[in-house]
Amino acid sequence: MKLKMQMGMQSSLSKNFDNDVKLLIESSNTEMNGSLVNLIFAGGNCSVGIGEIILKKMTTIQFSWNYYPETTRRNNITCLLSLDYNIYLPET
Repeated sequence: MKLKMQMGMQSSLSKNFDNDVKLLIESSNTEMNGSLVNLIFAGGNCSVGIGEIILKKMTTIQFSWNYYPETTRRNNITCLLSLDYNIYLPET
């Protein structure tokens, strides 16, 4: 499966994460006396893009972030071809 990074944004403003975890970002733990936060990203359609996001405090007004995607498998039975499988990341 070929994934492409694309400019754009998926909105989660009207989502109910109790029933649909797609696009959910959840805190996992903190390290280095709270200067590093590990987040888990549930991914988009069919969990494409699932992975870990790490926020690191650089200064009192700056932080850096890294995204570590994991692999997922997609099938044409439960994951329709008509769904959006792009991963939307900001360009740096």
